Amino acid sequence: MDNQDILKRTETYCAGGPATLSKDVSRYPQEVTPTCFESGNGERVWDASGASYIDTVAALGPILLGHGHSRVQAAARAQMNNIQCSSMTTPVESRLAELMVAHIPCAEQVRFAINGADVTQAAVRAARYITGKHAVLTCGYHGMHDWYIATTKNNGGILLHNERYNRQFSWLNMTRVSDLAYTLHEGDVAAIIVEVPPFGPDIFHIAHVEFLKWLRAQASKLGAMFILDEIVTGMRYWNEPQDGSPIQLGAGPSFGIMPDMACYSKALGNGYPVSALVGPRDIMEVFNIHKHPNGPFLSSTFGAWPVGLAAAEAVIKALTDTTALPHLRTMGNAVKSGFEVLFADLGLPVKVHGDYARMVLHWEETEVAANVMQEAWRAQMMMRKIFTGVPFFPMTCYSNETVEEILDAANDTAKTLATARSLGSVTDLYPGQISSQVFERYDTEEDA
Repeated sequence: MDNQDILKRTETYCAGGPATLSKDVSRYPQEVTPTCFESGNGERVWDASGASYIDTVAALGPILLGHGHSRVQAAARAQMNNIQCSSMTTPVESRLAELMVAHIPCAEQVRFAINGADVTQAAVRAARYITGKHAVLTCGYHGMHDWYIATTKNNGGILLHNERYNRQFSWLNMTRVSDLAYTLHEGDVAAIIVEVPPFGPDIFHIAHVEFLKWLRAQASKLGAMFILDEIVTGMRYWNEPQDGSPIQLGAGPSFGIMPDMACYSKALGNGYPVSALVGPRDIMEVFNIHKHPNGPFLSSTFGAWPVGLAAAEAVIKALTDTTALPHLRTMGNAVKSGFEVLFADLGLPVKVHGDYARMVLHWEETEVAANVMQEAWRAQMMMRKIFTGVPFFPMTCYSNETVEEILDAANDTAKTLATARSLGSVTDLYPGQISSQVFERYDTEEDA
């Protein structure tokens, strides 16, 4: 069965196409994009026709160590051989929790689930329960549950009153935060929840650090919980204390920010579904139904799935007892600097936002021209067997040869785009339909 046959079956039998909207073919240059992948190893994936690609999308971020990483696979198989789903807790649940407490500064207790959205929702529930307040101010994407999706245009079937108590603000916009917190909600703020975006050429720029610290201070001033959404960033950033204490995982330690709660998923399992909510004991105790019978509810049959937990345990050990993370920084920086030199030499109006862990190309042209350039870039990279999305997620398994292959493809692609741009014929490189936005959250300061 070839790629198109699988696509037709998916469209026929799967409601709305792939279960994950961002894996829909309409999100990519359709004429050149493989519609499915059958296997993966390291940084590479293979489609139904047997064609091989370097996977820079990394399954939307979960694949950090590489597809089929031997250490993770061995841990998952060992757990599957013991028990896949248990009627009671399993030893790996407490082992992984203890390991996360050792490597996440704000963590004294952990509660596990499956999806990132499960734990962001639980964090918001806990904040409202603890503070007795209502409003939640959000920056970033926080999952599919009503409290967040009510603030987006994909709010079909959600009771409209949800949007009243949940409002978005954009990165670095202190005025919007103050207006929402002190004017619209008059201090009735239960939580500020933030996902650090790959904005600007250096996400550790002083402006970004100071904004996070300001948000942390505002939450305390409001008597609200400050929640760091580390779903994407959690395993890709780290801090190595100078006193020799354990490596600290997450953007929080990297920025020197101590949240009240933090949410982890994606790369935590390197492709195996697992998520975790962490925080100090006095906050996390609200999930103890014996002490808080009316407390926030976070419980599901697969909430602490042993196989996912075993994979996560292997991931954290691989990140903390090897040079995987410094290697990620070296390889990611090599890709980023290679892109920057290439674009500067050719005079292409594009900046590389983000850093070694994840990056985004920002085309500095009119919106229409930027969309065409981005689409042409992705299509041309696909043709050169680099599977390319909007965020670029490097992996710890990259070698110098991997980086060279990516930059060789980028060099050919950029030269092709520069020539076409000089001739005013970029649209000839990609005359197809511009990829659709299957999910669109508000990116202005207007309320829903």
